[in-house]
Amino acid sequence: MSKQFIRIRIILFALLAAAVLLLAGCGGSNVSDNYLPNGSAAPPPLTSVNHWSTGFEESEGYNLGTLGGQKSWNVTWEGHPGQNSAEVSNEMAATGSQSLKLDSKQNYIGAWWENIIAVASPEQLVDIPLKSVTLRLKVWRDPGQTEYPAGSGIMHPNIWFNQWFINDVNDSSYFGDAYADGKLYPALDGDRNALGTGCEQIAGRFVEVVTYDDFVQGKRTLWYDGVKVGEIGIDNPTKKFPSFVLGYQSLNPTDAEVSLSKPTYIDDIDIAWEPLFN
Repeated sequence: MSKQFIRIRIILFALLAAAVLLLAGCGGSNVSDNYLPNGSAAPPPLTSVNHWSTGFEESEGYNLGTLGGQKSWNVTWEGHPGQNSAEVSNEMAATGSQSLKLDSKQNYIGAWWENIIAVASPEQLVDIPLKSVTLRLKVWRDPGQTEYPAGSGIMHPNIWFNQWFINDVNDSSYFGDAYADGKLYPALDGDRNALGTGCEQIAGRFVEVVTYDDFVQGKRTLWYDGVKVGEIGIDNPTKKFPSFVLGYQSLNPTDAEVSLSKPTYIDDIDIAWEPLFN
């Protein structure tokens, strides 16, 4: 069993115990780039130095269809082939005309791990110790509601049916929406009560997510839609960040095989880093 798969399994066991809440959204406002990232309430600015980025555009060499095999992206897990997908799509985009579409077309009751797809990014950073890494991306979540079970009159926000997450392959430090409460968390490992303050997600438009990982102080700061969500300790003894894994999963509902496709779109990924030693 691969290291990446074990990390995904940890998330899923935690997810099984999660409660369900309706999403409301954190809101937010434009922020200034005139600040120091460390200790600031605003996310680090975009930079052209020491960074890797993609918008999944045709001009970058991406073709419509499955992401696996394109531009060194690799599908590391696909538990239910044909039902879970990570593909380049032109249906929705924050900028340009293409983005990454994550989908789970049918919840499979056979086993929890069959409801996951995970893709590993290219090796985008140099193999040296780092002072910090800033990860930026834009996420679109489905704004609708769906009646489930059919005929019950019980409506769930579509965000409830699927969850997304990202982890640093070097230290298994996840962040994302891997609980069924509709919230985004700075980290998803360990005791949920120690995960920092979560933020209820906004649906119906692309929202920017920014994490600033300070490997020297062992701290992650998360911003959502320009608002600081929280800080949490992280452990990366090597101080390296060669790549990351982006996952999508569906565990709600778990009582039947039903088609509840609620795609999420991700665009404008940017990774910037500061070498530990200049």
